Amino acid sequence: MKLIKLFGYVFIAMSITLTSCSGEDGEQGPAGKNGDPGAQGATGDQGDPGQDGTDGQGFDELAQYGFITLELEGVRNDGVAFTDSNTFKFTNTQFAETQTNELLITEIDVDETLYQSKIGRFLSAPDNAYQNTLIYMEIGIINPGQDSEALVQFNYGLTNYAVIGDDNKYFVLDHIYNGTDPEIQDLLVSDIVFEDADNHLTFSYAFTITATGNSTGNPLNVSGIVDVNVLEQIQ
Repeated sequence: MKLIKLFGYVFIAMSITLTSCSGEDGEQGPAGKNGDPGAQGATGDQGDPGQDGTDGQGFDELAQYGFITLELEGVRNDGVAFTDSNTFKFTNTQFAETQTNELLITEIDVDETLYQSKIGRFLSAPDNAYQNTLIYMEIGIINPGQDSEALVQFNYGLTNYAVIGDDNKYFVLDHIYNGTDPEIQDLLVSDIVFEDADNHLTFSYAFTITATGNSTGNPLNVSGIVDVNVLEQIQ
C-alpha cells in the first residue's frame, strides 16, 4: 500500500514539473522557398474568327467611279518568266487638278462625235508621299457603238508599279506611251461600250511593249479591262 502511494506522489510531482517547465512559444521562422513552377498546360482551342471590319472613311467615295484591271506577262531581266495581275480602283477626288476621270465630248461634224476620256486609277487610296502607284489612259473614240466607230487616240501610262515574284525579288515599271509610239506593238482596243445616261465607259485593251521600252529588257504583254464612270464638266 505504501508502494502505491509512493508511485502516486512521484507521478504528480512529474506532472507539476513538466507543466511548470513549459516555456513561451518562440518567434515564427522565415517562410520557405517557393516551389518550382508546374508544367505548362495544354493549348486551348482556337477561338472563332472575328467579324470583318467596315471600310475606312472615304473608301466608297474613292472607289465609286469604277476600275481598271491590269494583266502582265513577260520575262524578268534575270531570265525568270512571270505573270502579274491587279485591279486599280481608287480615284483622286481632285478631278480638275489631276485629270484622272474626265470626259470631253466634241461635235466634229454633223454625223461625227468625238468622245475623249482621261482615266486614271490608283492601286490604293492615293496620297502624295507614299501611295501614288497609278495606271493612266487617254482614249479618243469617234461615234462609239455605231458602225462608224473609230479609235483615234490611245495613250497609256504606269507609274511606280512594283512586280514582286514568289522569290521576293521585284522590279518596278514606270513608263508612259502614246499608242502610235514604236514601243507599243499589236495594240487592240475592243468591246467599246459608252452609255450616255451615266457616262459609263467599258472596253478591253491589249498590246505588247518592246524589250527596249520596259525595265525587264524583254517584250512585255499588257492587257486588261476598263470599267469606269467618267465625269463630264458642265459647260
